[in-house]
Amino acid sequence: MNILFIAYGDLTSNSMTHIGPYAEELGKRGHHCALAIPDDSTLSPSPSPTLPVVHHADLPQRADLFPNSQPAHVLHAWTPRENVRQATQAYRALHPTAKLVIHLEDNEDAILESYYQTPLERLRHPHPNDAPIRWQTRLSHPTKYKDFLATADGITLLNPRLAKLLPIEKQSSQLRPILQPAANSAPQNPAEVKATYLIPTQPRIVVYPGGITSNNREDIRNLYKAVKILNDQAQPTLIVKTGPSCQVFENSFDFPIQDVSLDLGYVQENDIQALLSIADALVQPGTDNPFNRDRFPCKIPQFLASGRPCILPAFYTGPDSIDPDSCLTLDSNAPEEIASQLQRVFSDPQLAAKLGQAAKAHAAKTYAPDNNVSRILDFYQRVLHIDRSGSGFPQVQSRSPKRYPLASLFERLKLALPRRSSTTPQTEPPPNHPVHHRDYFRYLKTTDRQAAQYATDFQARLESLPSQPKISILLPVYNVPEKWLRRCIDSVLSQIYPHWELCIADDFSSAKHIRPTIERYAKRDPRIKAVFRPQNGHISLATNAAYTLATGDYIALLDHDDELPPHALAKLAETIIANPQAKIIYSDEDKIDEDGIRHGPHFKSDWNYDLFLGCNMISHLGAYRKDAFESVQGFRQGYEGAQDWDLALRIAETSAPSEIVHIPEALYHWRSIASSTADNLDAKDYAYQAQRKAIQSHLDRIGVQAPIESVAGLHWRLRYPLPTPQPRVSIVIPTKDRLDLLKPCVESVLQKTAYRNYEILVVDNASQDPETIQYLQALSNNRRISVTRDPGPFNYSALNNHAIRTTGAQVICLLNNDTEVIAPQWLDELVSHAIRPGIGAVGAKLLFPHQHVQHCGVVMGIGGVAAHAFKFLHRDDDGYIHRAQLVSGYSAVTGACMAFEKRLWEELEGLDEVNLPISYNDVDFCLRAAQRGYRNLVTPFALLYHKESETRGDSQSPIAQSQFQKESDYMQKKWASIIARDPYYNPNLSKEKEDFSYRC
Repeated sequence: MNILFIAYGDLTSNSMTHIGPYAEELGKRGHHCALAIPDDSTLSPSPSPTLPVVHHADLPQRADLFPNSQPAHVLHAWTPRENVRQATQAYRALHPTAKLVIHLEDNEDAILESYYQTPLERLRHPHPNDAPIRWQTRLSHPTKYKDFLATADGITLLNPRLAKLLPIEKQSSQLRPILQPAANSAPQNPAEVKATYLIPTQPRIVVYPGGITSNNREDIRNLYKAVKILNDQAQPTLIVKTGPSCQVFENSFDFPIQDVSLDLGYVQENDIQALLSIADALVQPGTDNPFNRDRFPCKIPQFLASGRPCILPAFYTGPDSIDPDSCLTLDSNAPEEIASQLQRVFSDPQLAAKLGQAAKAHAAKTYAPDNNVSRILDFYQRVLHIDRSGSGFPQVQSRSPKRYPLASLFERLKLALPRRSSTTPQTEPPPNHPVHHRDYFRYLKTTDRQAAQYATDFQARLESLPSQPKISILLPVYNVPEKWLRRCIDSVLSQIYPHWELCIADDFSSAKHIRPTIERYAKRDPRIKAVFRPQNGHISLATNAAYTLATGDYIALLDHDDELPPHALAKLAETIIANPQAKIIYSDEDKIDEDGIRHGPHFKSDWNYDLFLGCNMISHLGAYRKDAFESVQGFRQGYEGAQDWDLALRIAETSAPSEIVHIPEALYHWRSIASSTADNLDAKDYAYQAQRKAIQSHLDRIGVQAPIESVAGLHWRLRYPLPTPQPRVSIVIPTKDRLDLLKPCVESVLQKTAYRNYEILVVDNASQDPETIQYLQALSNNRRISVTRDPGPFNYSALNNHAIRTTGAQVICLLNNDTEVIAPQWLDELVSHAIRPGIGAVGAKLLFPHQHVQHCGVVMGIGGVAAHAFKFLHRDDDGYIHRAQLVSGYSAVTGACMAFEKRLWEELEGLDEVNLPISYNDVDFCLRAAQRGYRNLVTPFALLYHKESETRGDSQSPIAQSQFQKESDYMQKKWASIIARDPYYNPNLSKEKEDFSYRC
């Protein structure tokens, strides 16, 4: 394997203490490594005789970096700093097959805020009155580095906490420092070492090898002050410092630092090892702040491996980091605390020896090359064979029955979950458990407290509820293991809402424990009723049999090995009281394993008809008003495998949107256990055919002819037909200069668009570039294209409105001049949806040129007003609960590529030219359409590139920032309610990121 490391610093930087040892060890295993460093750095001495070193600028021209003269298989970019990003992109432009791994060793956000002494948000969006920022080229730009991270095939993390910097989920691995065997060799004679470096023999020695920066300056100052305290207390102590110095630091003391320190400057790595070996103590100072907490200083492994007593910040110790027994710890990093801990070591030789031995043992185990190098090689192999099929955890919307000989595809997906023998819930799940996926374990700690408080409050107000609807729970049973059946029924008995009945239908189970178990529960509580079928009839007939026992106002569905949380029916009852018109009520759901550990939540959209046709987003907990259930005569035989979906489709098609209500809370726990798979290996086709049949039956009933296609074998797409003749479409492209953008856009439309009945309306906003003007004149000769000129100030709304007024086309497609067509059927897809009854604006799936999502819908409230869904997700990833690959409703879509009927534009009186001339006019247009009852959609099957906001010029100028703020304020005031609660986005999801992370 050819591995190219691209470093942000020179051969003396801290990164080389990681890169050098890894490169040498990888070479021993037969792999070829090379290193690229910044252009202003010297190329010697190389960390290893076998490690070629080149400058960033020379990378593209060097074909001799590796012995086989082949390009790198893996680019390991060491941090996402700006010089690394540029060098990496230049290399990948010539060698696009190289897989990119980016290493995070620091909290880049904290570094930026510290260096510029400016809040991160102000760096991203400077205030109009701010002075222009002079960007340091060796630091990462706050937006560019996130973009760079999104393009990576994998991420390595020095500290797992740094994963929070990732804009989207990535395949990642912790990359520990490793120590060369020489680091563990016997130390030199202390007297000889001291004589070599002219170190006095009397004082105690504290070695600090490292530079002084704006980030660690205050911490290290406290170490110097601590040593001053010791000297004032008649304990002679000397800091021996190596590495770069800092004049600002040296001038900041009120005492001569030469009295407490000896600065040796730069020394070789072997010299550092010798110095460490003579230290009476080694101290890594550090205040508990984001910069320190999220990194791991490269000196610490060296400190520990030296076998000398170490004093480290407490936040670096713990089960997954440093053994607390191998060091003394600092809680406050105050000079007095550091001095006290040093005095403990100096005055207690036994303690010093014990700490040194424990430290060395910890280092030998944790930083040994063998395991760590094998780990990174395994990670490289995974990256080289990366699968873009999704997150790696099963995310399932629709389910077939779990209790019969035929099981669905979704049952077999459960095999991916870890199997555990214990049946006791774990308070701290193992690190690899799916509960840690997207930090769901931390989310549950908060929501479980909230649920407990809700239960207390609900019981206090239960008697004062205006009504107390009775809920009938239908529970079909077949051959389920006794412990899961008991867990299921016990979860109903534990409900804090008492007005329920559990209607159980045993479908002629052959397992001998089923009937006695059910009968014992029925005797225990009169609310439990049971019927025992004389023959097996499968899920639909069994559930209908359970329904014959039901006397409640609403019907709720429960599977025989699943569980309800104690407050599930209370939430359902209060929702019924607040929404007496509701025919369908559904909640969010998650999974629960054998140990009772919850994971894999499905946080759903509010009613989203178009998404519902692609996947069963209702599922569980599903509840249906009894008269609605009766009106469709319950479940239908022949739809097993999609019986819940078929039921919901039949009731939904006669329901108004206000009659389908969503409870945004996980009120249902689906049991995920290995034994829930069944015997029939044809289960996938069984569920597949049942789903297709249910959707087709729905389309037949409502009179819609639309071929149904499978999406990845799990979900569905409807191809709505276009009428003959095709509706006329006007594609409106505003532009000003930037021929480099406009020409590829127009040419891609002309060359790649399969749809035939369209015209292009180019609106020129006072172009001045001669080549652009010449190109526009040439375009006018094309019968499909007309060019109009609007020389006024840039007003996106006005430019589009002006062009739309001039056309008689039925459908309008707004298109930015920085887009390019990818999929030839893009316009067919957009138009086929735009002309459907009840549809407002239709948006496309837009990609950055680096193949990651730029837009797949607009979510209100993220980052303030609105942001794009799934930004930076790879084009092939399916996103949260597969939504990035399915047609779905959204509150809004971007005007960069937006189709709608002209009559809608007329009804809404166009884009808002007065209040929103530049930003958010597309969002406002969509929200006004939704306000009138239209549904806005995104279809991922219309695919284009979008070089986001390339045409806006300097968006950071004071004038631009002032205008942006004005338009943001307008949106915040006008659309405050939907910004606070977007119905197409679950409130349990993050308002900080676009990747559908959980809101912890």
